[in-house]
Amino acid sequence: IYDGPFSDGRNDKEAKGLVGDDITEEVAREKITAIFGEDATEISYLGEWSGDILTLSFECLLKGEQATLQFAKKGGMLISANCYREVNDSALTVDECTVKATAFLEKCGLTGLDVVWSANDDSTVYLNFAPIDDDVIIYPDLVKVKIAADNGDILGIDAINYAFNHINRTISEPTVSLTDAKAKVDENARGGRLCLIPYKTNAEKLAYEFIVEKSGTYYIYIDAVTGEEINILYVVSTTGGDKLL
Repeated sequence: IYDGPFSDGRNDKEAKGLVGDDITEEVAREKITAIFGEDATEISYLGEWSGDILTLSFECLLKGEQATLQFAKKGGMLISANCYREVNDSALTVDECTVKATAFLEKCGLTGLDVVWSANDDSTVYLNFAPIDDDVIIYPDLVKVKIAADNGDILGIDAINYAFNHINRTISEPTVSLTDAKAKVDENARGGRLCLIPYKTNAEKLAYEFIVEKSGTYYIYIDAVTGEEINILYVVSTTGGDKLL
């Protein structure tokens, strides 16, 4: 699931957001039931899958549609779920999809997250959630959800960034004012919300996020400590919704 600011923002190879003991196949099956209830049938264990995160992986049917689920062996977080079906009816608004996605995340044990990006791809809605810490968006900890707008079925979740990056942080106060930061961008810039963003290989920066409309839409990030411009993202409209480059 790729779209929105810093959607691919994994910082390093240490899964700092995974805590707790290793889980067994039995515990993972219990989690499937707790999250999906009777919607999950014909559950088949595929074994342990190695990679950046060791997972216990399953195939099943979700409301009759083939799906793949992966739980982190350490701690048991649902790292990934993938289910595909045709969706041709936008009966639900993005806000209504957000309510259903938030309830799903709570079942997964992922709480305190707010939507920071949304896109509608022909009735399939993509939502990016992030923790908000004292009104600061924590972009490195994104959780992405795919949801069918016809009835609110969850079609996918990608919590890999959250698993790698989520920790309790102490966020310093900005030393550059919002007014001074905006002066470096454009007088017509919108936004100016503080956010923590991935920076280079494994660092994070506190920045102001501005949106500028000028021959297209740009997201511009100004370092809230040094006042430097540290990133620019360009919005590209596609048949799959808005993407950021």
